[in-house]
Amino acid sequence: MDSGLGEDAVEKYLELAKKICEWRSLSERNFHALVLDGVSEWMLRWAKSDQGKRSITTTYDVLTRLNGTFSDRLEFLRRRNNEPAADAVVLTTFHSSKGLEWDHTALIRLEETVIPDEGSPEAEERRLFYVGLTRARQTMLLSTAKKHPTSRFVVESGLA
Repeated sequence: MDSGLGEDAVEKYLELAKKICEWRSLSERNFHALVLDGVSEWMLRWAKSDQGKRSITTTYDVLTRLNGTFSDRLEFLRRRNNEPAADAVVLTTFHSSKGLEWDHTALIRLEETVIPDEGSPEAEERRLFYVGLTRARQTMLLSTAKKHPTSRFVVESGLA
């Protein structure tokens, strides 16, 4: 507080410092799963955006499937051997595909309530759909289920 931080900020800082000590103690006793659970829970509590929450959840899911210390797990994620082979099938989301390209791409479940997702702003969902459409270098396959209405984005694009 002497440095001008508000009482709320100081309280959050002290809470984090206490958590870090707890996590360090758990890590030293090889309770890595508890550390991951605690860190994930704490981060999700303070995450503001849905994208931030998804990133935390995805990272948590990957790290919990690996073995070893937390630093060993992070090191594994940094290695180049995590990149797919040239002939690999890559499953990704519209969010994660930005900036990437593949020779052959398939967009599946292009149906109302899936894309656009009812819980997200339509303009953002439309932008993500067009990001997905531009990922293919050679061929693009679009897929819907006949029992569900085709996404309005597919209709708007003139592809339906």
